[in-house]
Amino acid sequence: MKKHLFIFAALAFSSALLRASEPSSQVYSHFLNALVLERNGELERALSEYNKSLELDPRAGTILRQRANLHLRMGNPEKALSDTQNYVKEHPNDLESLKLLANIYMMKGQAEGARLSLEKVIELDPKDAQSILDLALLLMQDDAGASVKVLEKLIKLQPQSIEAHYHLGLAYQKLGQAEKSKAAFEKVIAIDPSSLPSLFLLGQMSEREGKMSEAAQYYESALDKMPDNTSLRMQLLTIYASRTDLAAVERLLEYFKDDSNAPVEANLWLGVAAESKKDWDGALKYYLKAQSQADTPEIHIRLASIYSHLGNVKETLKSLNILIEKNPENPQYHYFLGLAYLDLKKSSKAVSEFERAIRINPKFSSAYFQLGIAFDQQNDWDKAEKSLRQAVAVDSGNASAYNYIGYTLADRGINLFEARRMIERALELEHNNPAFIDSLGWLDYREKNYKQALMHLKSAVELASDPIIYEHLADCQRDSGNLSDASLSYAKSLELDPDNAKVKDKLQALNRFLVPTSPARKLLKAFEYRLRQATNISGPFFIKGNFGLAFSQGIFYLRREDSVLAVSSADSKTDLRVDLLNSVMTPSVTLRYKSLPSALSIFPPEFKKEVPQETETALETVAAFLNGSMLASFDSQETAVQEKRGEFILTNAGRTLTLDKKQESVREISTPACRIVIDRYKIMGDVALPETLKFSFSGRSFEIRFTALSLDKIESRIFSENPGPR
Repeated sequence: MKKHLFIFAALAFSSALLRASEPSSQVYSHFLNALVLERNGELERALSEYNKSLELDPRAGTILRQRANLHLRMGNPEKALSDTQNYVKEHPNDLESLKLLANIYMMKGQAEGARLSLEKVIELDPKDAQSILDLALLLMQDDAGASVKVLEKLIKLQPQSIEAHYHLGLAYQKLGQAEKSKAAFEKVIAIDPSSLPSLFLLGQMSEREGKMSEAAQYYESALDKMPDNTSLRMQLLTIYASRTDLAAVERLLEYFKDDSNAPVEANLWLGVAAESKKDWDGALKYYLKAQSQADTPEIHIRLASIYSHLGNVKETLKSLNILIEKNPENPQYHYFLGLAYLDLKKSSKAVSEFERAIRINPKFSSAYFQLGIAFDQQNDWDKAEKSLRQAVAVDSGNASAYNYIGYTLADRGINLFEARRMIERALELEHNNPAFIDSLGWLDYREKNYKQALMHLKSAVELASDPIIYEHLADCQRDSGNLSDASLSYAKSLELDPDNAKVKDKLQALNRFLVPTSPARKLLKAFEYRLRQATNISGPFFIKGNFGLAFSQGIFYLRREDSVLAVSSADSKTDLRVDLLNSVMTPSVTLRYKSLPSALSIFPPEFKKEVPQETETALETVAAFLNGSMLASFDSQETAVQEKRGEFILTNAGRTLTLDKKQESVREISTPACRIVIDRYKIMGDVALPETLKFSFSGRSFEIRFTALSLDKIESRIFSENPGPR
């Protein structure tokens, strides 16, 4: 590359000499020497040769420009500026020299000179994107509005320019136009999803606007591309921790689990996440790691809490007493010791420590708050309420105390007007606190305002995945009649707190109905899936018993609309045809049942009077069972479930469905008109088809047994409008 530049410069200068009135071989010789020396890194000697050339021909523009570049290489922008200015005077339309002049002005901080040079370049070449961008960046320092106008011109020239959209976002940010700034950065991401600077800035802007979920999404996208960025990971940690989303905290900090150099904050939050799952040993491990990095009071308190859960009372009190021994008049340490006694269910000792903290600091609002909780643990609500009200008296911003009073009054069903006033005050202070929103929803529930309660409780679970909030939501859904959603909410509560016996009992009570979490529904849906795989069924059958006609055999055809095309099981269109045969296998009677709308046709028509009235009911029941619509009709929370002897018995609107738990299939169907028992199924891949059907009507019973069932597509002519002999 250097060789090419050398040749280009030499040729350019030789051309200039040829155009001159008196060519000078000495000027050319010094110039060539300078080029060779500069290429070999002998800059001082090269400069001397350029100087000699210019002494002989001061107006040699090519040499001036070449010497200007050398001055820049040697760190002398003043001399480079002088040479370039002189060259531009002689060649005012030389684009490269004008750009060089602009760069030198910017190096020297002479913004006005740089601006004029860049504007001249753009005047000569309106499509010079780099010069347009340089001008915009220059203007942004003092006039962001002017910079915006220049960048918008650049975007018209290059709509997919990442640099143009990015700097437009910066300019709008400088002007305080947040929405336009975000739109520009979003455009950058649309063009290049891996643009880390734009993701960072979008995250920061969302944080400033209080849109933490949005900020987290931007930071997560950036972290995917830069997983080793510890600062970014800790920034995300702050967001998730503020939302008490411990599952997200733990996922985020998985990166640090086996890292001996993890930040102390990471070890602390790993301990908190383990503690939230009641993994006391895991929490202890991380807190001890944090303590080895920074022996702070907070870590002593957390260690004390973990030792308490592990039943190690000695270590619990030791951790806290170490702090108190160092500073016995520190109210905070007595407060922490009181919290430890609360965790140990020693409310009397907790009361003593909180009262001592209050004696040292009578304005200690949190101590009054926890003292109230200690009295509440002793079932002394009068003292508890007095302490809680004192907490807000000394600190009107103690939102937790307002909420505790309001929630407790609501939970006890007393003074609900005051309860609402307290909870609303707590929400004024912390309007996005999920616990406070839950309290408001619980109060609405107590007042039987289920619609409002559901709105608040759903909002609360969106903000925090908390077992108590899910339980409250489930209680409200249950009592408002939505058993299906209630079962899912109870199940989520148990997932978060598997040992909650009260919630287990509530969920078990709901399983008396066909709700999403009930084993009966899971079995029903699994069987329905296997049955609905068959859209065409055919095969010969034999009849045994009192059918009412002198036929003992026949051929069965069922064609159902493809389950993928049908809107639902109940909407499936079904055609069912039965050819009853005599002993020589010649068609004698054809029965055709068509659902949606239902109709039974008989051929020859004269046999209609000989067909028992129950025939249509039997065919309709079989069709509804095989096309899945009957099973779908049972899939409702109004369906009662009874479990006994390896069976689930489902009852809905006078109809009964019996599920065999071991075979995972329907054993019996009972309607007011008939009863069908299915003894055997034929399994064909994923499909389960009944092989034997036993029908019972009033005064009549018979059995149908299928043989050689097929799932091949059935010809349309079989279901012609005028069924007759095949």
